[in-house]
Amino acid sequence: MSMGLYLALRIKDLERRSATLPEEIDYWLTRASEHEILEKNASQLEALDLFMGRLIERTGQAMASLKACRDTKMCLELAVTVVDYLYKTHSIWDFFRDKLETRLVPAFQSALLMSDLIAHDCYTSIINRAHLLQLDPPSGFRQYPLVYLNAETSPATWVRGSRPEEIRRFEDSRLPIPVIEIPWDYTATPWNLLFISHEVAHDLDVDLNSLSASIAMNLASSLEHRGVPAQRIQCWEAWTAEILADLLAVLLSGPAYSCALANQLLLPRDMTVEIDRKLAHPAPAVRLYLNTAFVRTLGQSGDVFDKSAKALEDRWGEVYGEPSSQINLFLDDLTDVVSAVADTPLRSVGAPDRMPCLRDLAIYSANDHVYVQDLAASLASGLPIETVPLLSLRHIVAASFYAFEQVMAIRAEDMDEQLQRLAK
Repeated sequence: MSMGLYLALRIKDLERRSATLPEEIDYWLTRASEHEILEKNASQLEALDLFMGRLIERTGQAMASLKACRDTKMCLELAVTVVDYLYKTHSIWDFFRDKLETRLVPAFQSALLMSDLIAHDCYTSIINRAHLLQLDPPSGFRQYPLVYLNAETSPATWVRGSRPEEIRRFEDSRLPIPVIEIPWDYTATPWNLLFISHEVAHDLDVDLNSLSASIAMNLASSLEHRGVPAQRIQCWEAWTAEILADLLAVLLSGPAYSCALANQLLLPRDMTVEIDRKLAHPAPAVRLYLNTAFVRTLGQSGDVFDKSAKALEDRWGEVYGEPSSQINLFLDDLTDVVSAVADTPLRSVGAPDRMPCLRDLAIYSANDHVYVQDLAASLASGLPIETVPLLSLRHIVAASFYAFEQVMAIRAEDMDEQLQRLAK
């Protein structure tokens, strides 16, 4: 067999291989337009198509050079380049491929559709509100986060423009859309989907031009003015992004988020009081009281929010007792911290009379809370629900957490059956 034929075989082989990914992406775009399970992912797929298109074009250009090449040595080198581009492009697409494929597995379809809808609800409600408040708008159309299942102990997000660990070795791997991972086992505990609101808040922080960066500066200035020691200020600054995400989650989902969070923060005592400014999150004990302090600001003394916060603190105290002296130092700062994070004026394009702040981005009212509690009682009863109040999906998930609590409090003999019905 001549060298010319050998090269022709190699070139044709690579040409056919180069065509597979564009065909696959077209397949997913078509499925999104035809398949209701993927309908909510259409805009995300369009963004991925643009993102992958640049990488595919690079491979195509190398392939075109290979086909036009007449020098054997150069052809062999170009063939290696094409193979390398194919490997890198498929590796990056593989990060998204399995997240799309899982949506077609019947066992996970409902959980992922619900997760997508919650992420969409949380993200678009705040983006739309930010637009009305004339905050610095995101550039262009912003797709809401893609949620996927992963073997993790808790949810996490990779924000737009970040480079996930799985594909970080590739230089062209900055995400065109945010993605949120939730543990596989959350499919059995849908009330834990409340945590999606926290992860979406991180994505909104970035997409609204790094809100936490300017808030951290204001927080540090406020605490310094009050004479708080520098080391403690450094801790609060380091925790700002997580504090922002918690407060936005409360605004999106109400006190149910804080209750669900407290459940996840039930750890050995020494782990709840560990203060480390190198960690992204505040110590669990600090975080719990930070949440309840913010919940109280949703209303006034003696109302449903005040009572909800006190009940949560009492339950925490039953497990851990009174806060330690070290934790109390941080608790002394809570009023200033909540005010600095929630009420810092945010940049606005239109410069309205009153600059909007974080708490203006979402509203959870006392009426919302009443509706959530009423729905929770109906869910816990196991009786058919004829009508659902006009609640956002995130609020329905909040109701499911309260229903979970109510079912557990009764501890009926058929408790597991009740929880199974609730989950469905």
